[in-house]
Amino acid sequence: MENEFIDKMFNNNLIHINGDLQYSPLKTLFGEIQSAYNNLNRLTITRQDSAKGMAAILSDIQQHSGNYLPIPIIDSIKQNYLGTMHVVEVDIGPMINTKKCDIKLSFYKMNDNPIMQNTLELYSNVMISWLIVAKKYEGAECLKNLTVDIYLTKERKLLNTNVGELYDANGGTHRAQQTHGNETQAQQQAHGNETQALGSNNVNTALTYRCVHGKSIILLYRSEDLIKTFFHETFHTLSLDFENAAKKEVKHIFNINSPLRLFESYCETWARIVNSMYYVILLNPNMKWQAFNKNFKVVLSIESIYSAIQCCKILNYMDLTYDDVLSNNVFDKFKETSNVFSYYVITAIIMMNPTQFLSFCNNDNNILKFNKSKLQEYIQFLSKARYTSNIKTVETHLDKFTYKKSLRMAIFDIKN
Repeated sequence: MENEFIDKMFNNNLIHINGDLQYSPLKTLFGEIQSAYNNLNRLTITRQDSAKGMAAILSDIQQHSGNYLPIPIIDSIKQNYLGTMHVVEVDIGPMINTKKCDIKLSFYKMNDNPIMQNTLELYSNVMISWLIVAKKYEGAECLKNLTVDIYLTKERKLLNTNVGELYDANGGTHRAQQTHGNETQAQQQAHGNETQALGSNNVNTALTYRCVHGKSIILLYRSEDLIKTFFHETFHTLSLDFENAAKKEVKHIFNINSPLRLFESYCETWARIVNSMYYVILLNPNMKWQAFNKNFKVVLSIESIYSAIQCCKILNYMDLTYDDVLSNNVFDKFKETSNVFSYYVITAIIMMNPTQFLSFCNNDNNILKFNKSKLQEYIQFLSKARYTSNIKTVETHLDKFTYKKSLRMAIFDIKN
């Protein structure tokens, strides 16, 4: 998929979009990631396989997900779970100058999605090194004890999947009626031939809770976008984002008929940037900044264009164009029961303006943590960025790209 998309970006002269931008604000973060990854041998990391029954898994899902998970995910786990998990445990305290900070990563293996042991080791090393870095930027003491449950299902995020029934571990199923949506699937179907809303089964990969003082949990349930999504969830877990959904504040530029959560765009943008950084660093973990910067410009340019493609794909599905977004004319047509607009549209706008975004983030000597006093400044940045983006250019080439139903969020996967 990656090579085909990239070839078409070159063939349609899109590859130069964002290619000449500067990313100097990332120099310190680059050094921190590189140092953390290259010095994991300073930690005592235990890795072992162990058995766990299906009943215990379903109980965990009920406890951590508030009873709800898309039914296709649960079905996939029931049908394919091999009964074993790869468990990685480590105390990262020695590398962050704290007494203790325990991390437990559990990779649940699936029959239909075999993943090599060395890939699981790579995943765990990336996750651990990122937590070492991100912990330094948290505002409160959010990260003290973290469990990450990773269900390696093969389920993909697609346009043509139903918004979905949701699993209730107490028995039975429910139509998708989520706290971040305003329509049930039954209501959508009652509308006849109207475009069906996109929901968790189409776009979500994980869940977590913001800054739990004590034992925190991240639950990941797809292999697709796995590491990128982990980065996203850590911005919630460590409270690096902001809590104000800002629907009222942003209504004059983005007015949609659902509880728009603006903070998701901040988390998702950073997730794609960090994912791109790791992708480049892992090419040569000892590379110098100059080599990193040269390669990163290309990788993030491609990732930015891919973000725009996915944005236009969503808009096209909703029978909308980017001009409708610019004229704030999407209220009646954009249908979501998850944070689709933030994940795909607002994030694409930011990804097409990465220099300005990093400049906004770099004002307070803490590039990762959102300064909650600057919410209006963030909205002003978005108001300007939507007009300066190249999304309309990408939109004219949308029909030339295949994988028209894929809603994968990042084009680059971190894997062996």
